[in-house]
Amino acid sequence: MFFLADVLSAISAKTLSRQQRGLLCDFVLSRIAGDPESIEPSVHSLIGLESMGKWEDERAVEIFKALLESTNPLKQFKLQRQRYSVLQLIDILMAKYRAALREAQSSNPDLLEKLVFYFDGEKDPRNLMIVFSVLLVPMTEWDIAAHAQDFFEAVFNYFPITFKPPPDDPYGITAQQLKDRLRSCISATSFFAPYAFPALLDKLDSTSPNTKRDALQTISTCAGGYSTRTISLYSVNLWDALKFEVLNVQEEDLAEQALEAMSNVAAKLSGSQELHDYLKPVAKECNEHLEDAPTKQSQASGRIIQAIARASPEASNFLTRAVLPQIVSLFNAAGSLSKRRALLDVSLQLLHSNVAVFGEWRTSDLEFLQRTINSENALRDFSEQIQELLLGAVVYSPKEEVSYRILSINGLTELVKLRSLLQDQQISKTLHALTTVILKEPSYENDDLRLAAEAGLLEIAHQKPQLVVNEAFPLFLAELPEDVQSEESSGLSILAAFAKLGSEEKIFETVVMRLRNRLASAFQLPASGLFILALLNALLYTFVRGAYKELAVDVQSSYYNNVVIWLFEQITKKEDILKSLAERAAIYNAIGRVCRIIVLNQDAKIQQEIAGRMYNLQNQTGQDDLSRHDSLLISTHLLAALKADIPLPFAPLDLLRRLVALVKSNDTTAETTAASLAQMTLIINKHLPESDLKPVLDEAGLTKPDAESFSNASILDIRIEFAISKALLLRNSRLAPSKLSRLLDLLPDPTHGPTIARGFSTLLAPDEFLTPENHSRISKLHQQKLFSLTVPAIASASSRTAAAISPTAKQNYLLALAGLLHYLPYPILVPELPALVPLLLQSLDALESPALKASAIKTLSEVLAHDPEALAEHANSLASRLLRASRGGKGAKSEAAAGVRSAALACLARVPAVLRRETLVPLRTGVVRELTAALDDGKRGVRREAVRCRVAWIGLDDGDEE
Repeated sequence: MFFLADVLSAISAKTLSRQQRGLLCDFVLSRIAGDPESIEPSVHSLIGLESMGKWEDERAVEIFKALLESTNPLKQFKLQRQRYSVLQLIDILMAKYRAALREAQSSNPDLLEKLVFYFDGEKDPRNLMIVFSVLLVPMTEWDIAAHAQDFFEAVFNYFPITFKPPPDDPYGITAQQLKDRLRSCISATSFFAPYAFPALLDKLDSTSPNTKRDALQTISTCAGGYSTRTISLYSVNLWDALKFEVLNVQEEDLAEQALEAMSNVAAKLSGSQELHDYLKPVAKECNEHLEDAPTKQSQASGRIIQAIARASPEASNFLTRAVLPQIVSLFNAAGSLSKRRALLDVSLQLLHSNVAVFGEWRTSDLEFLQRTINSENALRDFSEQIQELLLGAVVYSPKEEVSYRILSINGLTELVKLRSLLQDQQISKTLHALTTVILKEPSYENDDLRLAAEAGLLEIAHQKPQLVVNEAFPLFLAELPEDVQSEESSGLSILAAFAKLGSEEKIFETVVMRLRNRLASAFQLPASGLFILALLNALLYTFVRGAYKELAVDVQSSYYNNVVIWLFEQITKKEDILKSLAERAAIYNAIGRVCRIIVLNQDAKIQQEIAGRMYNLQNQTGQDDLSRHDSLLISTHLLAALKADIPLPFAPLDLLRRLVALVKSNDTTAETTAASLAQMTLIINKHLPESDLKPVLDEAGLTKPDAESFSNASILDIRIEFAISKALLLRNSRLAPSKLSRLLDLLPDPTHGPTIARGFSTLLAPDEFLTPENHSRISKLHQQKLFSLTVPAIASASSRTAAAISPTAKQNYLLALAGLLHYLPYPILVPELPALVPLLLQSLDALESPALKASAIKTLSEVLAHDPEALAEHANSLASRLLRASRGGKGAKSEAAAGVRSAALACLARVPAVLRRETLVPLRTGVVRELTAALDDGKRGVRREAVRCRVAWIGLDDGDEE
């Protein structure tokens, strides 16, 4: 028979005629009836025959009956593969011949009885996946009323699923898949309800969280699957059982599952009178708990109200009418702020559910709108009352009750969001209240109240943009000062809040124009540099965080003339004023950033125009901005915004020469030097093809051949070298390895070595200009390449004996290594861990920079988390060096130094959990004693980490007691 099965699976579908296939079917069926031991090859033969052509319905029914009669029960076959092959055939019959089998069942009721007991005792997960699928067909499509209990018990016997797949399960069957199939069967037909609900509710008394979780999920599925009439019969019993999981919450996810089940029951009953019968006891009990607020039960009642009210408009309206008057009454009669806060929290949850059911002003889902357009919102009858209540809480509550007032602001925001609920006059009241908080109230507790009001105002701007423009903008503009002289001025916070409104697309242009007009006035006065800079930063924030990127391309292009060209004109007109300001460098940089954001994605025509003007912003004949230091800051941002194929106004060689001269000029400011170096990097990275790199760099004198010719170099020469190296590295140039190799060779130099060592940290440091968004060439493997070119060489050189390397050179190598590791992701370091770990430990003592020392500690923490065995032999050194790093030394009062101490203690606290106990026990006493100093540290964060660390190390004593 196995041979026949193999032949049938190998030959083509057209080899056998229908008559021949019929004869073979008869033969195979006779074998199944006469020789059950040949079941596996017989079934495979039938599967092979079916794949050659679909059977007639009569033949499919005949095979189905033969299987039920000859192989019943299936558990008589001891081998899993035998049962699995039979199940595969039955699954094919159920899938392809469903109508024929249903008709056969209706004329032969005994078929159901044979099928329901056919799978008894099956335990294999692969087989059960098919069993559940097969049984689901008669459960959902056949008339099983007479055998409902038998079918239910056939599947519920497997509840709850406790299957755990083996570690290397080749079939990939998970417990969740089995649970989902079983849940589909239990919820398949309302005939199961008399058996399912009592059994499932009984499972809720289980002490196993997993069993309760499965029971709650199944109840939730049944609530959605059974008929409305069936659910109505059990709705009150379900409520009585489910509420316990929420009112007396033990595990949060169980409460969430219970809430989902409650909501599904309400959704099923929506549109029928039975919904009221279900919700009456819900509302009654929740109202009773609200009378005792604030309690855990009142808080849970809010969750219940929100979950059920989200189910449907009918559920939302019923609970609104039943609960909201009670909340208002209790709120007005409340004698304590804590009770009012609890009641406000419940009302906010009811508003959340109302928004979910009836939608927002900006809801655009047509299907949703058509579904809810004719639904009356019961909240309309209470809207004015609730708004006055919330406004009173915001306006008249004590100023120090920040959290209470924030809750009220959130409630007002939700109320405004509700579609077609409030009139514009009512929304205006909320707008004025929020605007007053932003504009008039002084800062209190980290500005949390102001931030909540700003968020609320922004949300209203999304819902009703024109109303915000009409009502809130005049108030903002009236409060915006003409000038500010101090960073503590409230005008700056007002300006920042106004800029945030630009994130709404429909008022973005208005925000930009208002800021531009105010900036024009500031230039005209002239205002202080502080205020001009604040206005520019507000404009920048609007473009970066606002709706600019969401605008159409033609709308974006309009800002080139309205903002970029306008700013260029202001630079020309107000050059003398700007030069006199202390903040001029920051102002020019802010102008450059605004222009860069706008120019970044403009079309080639505009970018070519910008390229022609970026070194002559003032259109002066015979002069360019390479000789105007402040304007150079702007041209750097413009250069960053250009695409790589946009031609530059000067030859790259000429630009590089002039930029090098500018960097080395004695009268160049620090800001101009940084801008010149950034421009060099951008030109080399974006605007030179690979074939031109070496000739251009050689001709520009930017290739230092050896250490001897580098002996007279200045710090600026070194900065130029690293700027070039970074540009080459990021674009994965062939010149990068030789550049980096020369820099590595210079590390032992006693004069320039420390500066070069610090320079390595710049190679991967975040860069404002060299980013993919700025069209820079960034190789995806540049981090790996830098690692392979530098870290092994540094590790090898710094590991030499003391006689072969000077202390200064050693310090330089460790400094360079720390700078590189600071930005390298941990997976890249793994191949070199054996060589790197000793150097990391030495870095803890050798490095003075808090940032680099913190980087070394971070890397050690990652080693402990992922590869602790790499540190096993260094346990003593690790503990002692981390303890030294945790003590206050030079600059101990600074936040950076405190951060190092906290990081060292956090790393040390990890050690007992990952390294072998026998290695650490000899160190325990000394570590605990040394931690005393950290326990008395002046910084609370350090003391907290010290306590955790001490507990972790003292915990090693537990092993001794055992």
